Amino acid sequence: MRLTARFATLTMAGIMGVVSPAAAQEVIAFGDSITRGDEPFDEENLGGYPARLQSLLREAGRTEAVVHNYGRGGERVSQGLTRLDSVLEAETSADTVILMEGTNDINRIAGGEYSMESVVNDFDQMGRKVMSRGLSLINATIIPRPPWADSDSSNRVTFNYVVGVRDIGTSSRPTAEPYAVFTDIGAPLFNQYYYQNRNDPVGHPNSAGFQLLAEILSDKILGIDKLAPVDSGFNKSGSGSRLNANDLLWAKLHESTSSVRKSATYFTINGRKVPTNVSGSGKRVTLSYRVKKSDIQCAGRIAVRSEDTAAPANVTNRIMGEYDVGGAKVLKGDVDGDCRVNGFDLSLLGLSFGSRRGDSRYSSLADTNNDGAVDGDDLAKLASNFGRSSS
Repeated sequence: MRLTARFATLTMAGIMGVVSPAAAQEVIAFGDSITRGDEPFDEENLGGYPARLQSLLREAGRTEAVVHNYGRGGERVSQGLTRLDSVLEAETSADTVILMEGTNDINRIAGGEYSMESVVNDFDQMGRKVMSRGLSLINATIIPRPPWADSDSSNRVTFNYVVGVRDIGTSSRPTAEPYAVFTDIGAPLFNQYYYQNRNDPVGHPNSAGFQLLAEILSDKILGIDKLAPVDSGFNKSGSGSRLNANDLLWAKLHESTSSVRKSATYFTINGRKVPTNVSGSGKRVTLSYRVKKSDIQCAGRIAVRSEDTAAPANVTNRIMGEYDVGGAKVLKGDVDGDCRVNGFDLSLLGLSFGSRRGDSRYSSLADTNNDGAVDGDDLAKLASNFGRSSS
């Protein structure tokens, strides 16, 4: 007797708990207008990310894949929680649900009308409804807001909400990372991937942005891991602008697909590894370290280096903060802050060359004239001090 796809899905759900998204053939894309993808945002009028995701899955060999677009403009998470039941009842043959919602709650959280905890809890409850029906679930983080957004243009509230969504993630609730992928694009992001209308209050993708969303979600469904562990917060005790002995460093990382390799995860200070305490599970880890006097030389550049268990590993080496050191004089071109200007500084400047403030590659220590760009002027300053040491 031949099992139907739906019956096979439920059978596997009974055995394994939840079906992996890798088995997805019929997908519900559930969310707000960023899921809906109507004109004028989608200039090509192809149906936002869901239609593009369907095409990508079919191109990858799933020739019968179907993605249903259940985006609704202006919807908040609490409203989505109520609407979800009717959608799940209507699409009885679906095996996978993508949840991406929360953009329309950010203004209200920022204004104190809603609490962050209540919105994250409602999003959590949406996922529980999906899994209670034996369906596979993908939680997707929302995308960052552009500089012209009417609220939270700095993305402070958005980032905290994204971290809340990540904290829900487990092996049975994998997380797709539009926020991390979009943010890592840096300065070109909003001009190339967003609808160019300064009256758009939250910031919608354009056609290129919807295509990027589809690619992120296609990779998640197909089990393609391109993303290193992502930054979910950093704190330093003590002075906000200076690094001192006995300051406590703390950071949090999430891994969306495989696991964080804890043995390869640590803080560096001015490029040098320090003995970091790493705790937590494979999907979420925290780092802590108490700064020693011997760690501090002429500058205080704090970075987190980490990798995941994918093969090959995805590696991140992200600057978390750059601080002054009391009384120290940093030579122009001393990019690693070790009181000397040498070939290592030249290689570090090369890694940042061509970047601007706000780009992931940008380093304030490489930007010797503090003009917001690492360019030929900075290279010339380094060359003029090459071979020198601080007094």
